[in-house]
Amino acid sequence: MPINPLYAHAYVPYQSFTTTFPIREALMKGTIFPELSNVYNPHEDPWKEEK
Repeated sequence: MPINPLYAHAYVPYQSFTTTFPIREALMKGTIFPELSNVYNPHEDPWKEEK
């Protein structure tokens, strides 16, 4: 990330490559990268605070 970012400019932080999912698991999750895997539960309330 830049030290002095400019307004209205998009910046993408560097991502570190660690490992990958096995191919069968990657196909089920929709990504081969664990860092991009996000579990979505349509019945979960996104505004509910965690305890």
